[in-house]
Amino acid sequence: MATSLFFSVPASFAATSVEQKPETTTVAPVGESATKLIHAKDGVTLREFVGRNAPIRSERQSVALFVLPSGATTPVSYNTEGEELILVRRGRGNVRVGDRTWPVNAGDIASFPAGQPHRVAADPGKTLEFYAISSPAFGPATYREVSPASK
Repeated sequence: MATSLFFSVPASFAATSVEQKPETTTVAPVGESATKLIHAKDGVTLREFVGRNAPIRSERQSVALFVLPSGATTPVSYNTEGEELILVRRGRGNVRVGDRTWPVNAGDIASFPAGQPHRVAADPGKTLEFYAISSPAFGPATYREVSPASK
């Protein structure tokens, strides 16, 4: 089984621009009013900004913002085809893969190859916000839940 990649990004990290052809560039509002709020179990919410049914449409990638309230946990799950990354925006929690657990904080990134079961949890007393990035774009046909979320 492939192992996950985990590393921290310095606070001073700045994205560099990528040259794109003008006819392929898309700009869309991504504020709360522009994206559909999806409520999952245990108070978890997400907003998809890029993907198959998002303001910026893409089959190749998806980007969604997850918010896990204090103590909430995602189900143990994996994608059968897509590589998944999470980029922690705010808060504190942990990522579990197999029998290993890593703490995560704002600026941390975790990577999960296709087929690797994992889960993300918010620490008690802390809300955890993270961007979930998938390539190719997330879709229900390739999502597999191994176990339900547990607190």
